[in-house]
This record gives sequence, structure tokens and C-alpha cells, in this order.
Amino acid sequence: MANQVMVVRDVTFNWAKLVDKHSPFGTLQWDVQVVTDNEATKAQLESSGIKMKSGENKTWYANIKRKAIKANGEEQDPPKVIDLDKEEMAPSKIKNMGNGTKGHIKLFSYDWNVGGKSGVSAMLVALQVTDYVAYEGAGEDF
Repeated sequence: MANQVMVVRDVTFNWAKLVDKHSPFGTLQWDVQVVTDNEATKAQLESSGIKMKSGENKTWYANIKRKAIKANGEEQDPPKVIDLDKEEMAPSKIKNMGNGTKGHIKLFSYDWNVGGKSGVSAMLVALQVTDYVAYEGAGEDF
């Protein structure tokens, strides 16, 4: 597979961290969990290098990330997040995006070859939100 940009339509977003960088495994990044119950969508994501896992109720999911620092040391911009009208969403609204938000995702899929190993990976480029769900918090502690 050659390097390519692809759009995957009609997925659900969970645990979106798309404004502030975080470092869950020692690498600064932005990420979002993508969920689908459609086998064709699962196959499309897997063809781009995304390793899908089985979820609940016959769904599949994967966390898709964008590293904050490129391999050459340059900083990257966060993934672009747009609404249904293709207008950029305000960072405050993106931060308040809750699980169950629906939309489309744009990925950059690329071949890699490092230390005698090779494969295909994908990087998060942008999201288009088609059905926004606001985060409502966990409620009371007890």
C-alpha cells in the first residue's frame, strides 16, 4: 500500500483527547477511540494499518492517534475538528465532546520499514462531527 489519505465515514467517537496533548505511554499525542459495528468500516480501518479490537454488542474499536512531535523533531498541529457545516469547532466545544459523538475520520496511512521490520500504520488527520454529544460528567461522587 502506498501512502494515502482516506476518509472513514459513520463511526462513533469515545474518549476524545484532541485539544491538549497527553502522554499515556511516554509519547506526547492527541487521540480518539473510534467504534464501528459495520464490517466494511472495520475492514477499511484495518487496511489502513489500524488494529481493531472486538468490543461489546458486535462492535470493533481502536484508538487512533497523532503524535505531537514528528520523527524529525518538528512539532505537529493537533488534528483538525470540524462540524457538519465544515466549520472548525471551538477548542472548548471539542474538549466537551462526549462519548457517543458520531462522525467521519480522516487518516493518513503509510508504509514503514524500521530495523528490518515493516508494516502499515495510520495517523489521525481530522474529524468531522455529524452528531455531537456533550460530556455531562460523572455526577456525584457517592
